[in-house]
Amino acid sequence: MPEVRLGGCSILAVIVLYKMRPENSTAYQTLKTAIARLGLHRGVVRILLYDNLPHAPVPGDLPPDVLYVSAARNEGIAGAYNYALRLATREGFAWLLTLDQDTQLPPEFLLGMRAIALRLHDVNEAGAIVPHLLS
Repeated sequence: MPEVRLGGCSILAVIVLYKMRPENSTAYQTLKTAIARLGLHRGVVRILLYDNLPHAPVPGDLPPDVLYVSAARNEGIAGAYNYALRLATREGFAWLLTLDQDTQLPPEFLLGMRAIALRLHDVNEAGAIVPHLLS
């Protein structure tokens, strides 16, 4: 499965689903739009759809750059994020983007994240990029 590289920094985006098909997830739809906005800067963004509905059927219409995992049991958002962190660590991703199924990303989000990732590329400390919340 390909990964998305943002200026030399790889990113795994995890979306936690529960009783929702991926195509009905705001996070999945807006993330796909944000990936498309990367244009020529797009390397590969890898998406992990983690379904907290135990033994949910695997959707058959997902693109090859999307990994779908159905939980053996619902361990909540922490279980999904821990799974994603283990996957990101094992596969060498520099960044982990954590999303809930209802998260709405602005179309330019990944472009902004890319700019920050480029600035922090040589920093050898743990960091977080935190969005501004609007209501």
